[in-house]
Amino acid sequence: MQLGGEGFAVGFLYTTVGLLLGVVTHVLVRVNNRSAQQVVMGVALVVSFWAVKKVVSLDNWKTGYGVHAFWPPRWR
Repeated sequence: MQLGGEGFAVGFLYTTVGLLLGVVTHVLVRVNNRSAQQVVMGVALVVSFWAVKKVVSLDNWKTGYGVHAFWPPRWR
């Protein structure tokens, strides 16, 4: 359960990622300048990656469980 400052931080980060996704999918496609599209897309990707990384690190700090990839035994 998220309470207080931690909940505010996680909610703010999720909202940021959602707003950036909305801007990229609905607003950015109407921009005619390809260079501007690429710059805004790059900034959106970097900020979104940073926000998700912060949420995962907050969850890891709170629960003590690390996030790791699952590799099926056949893939090794």
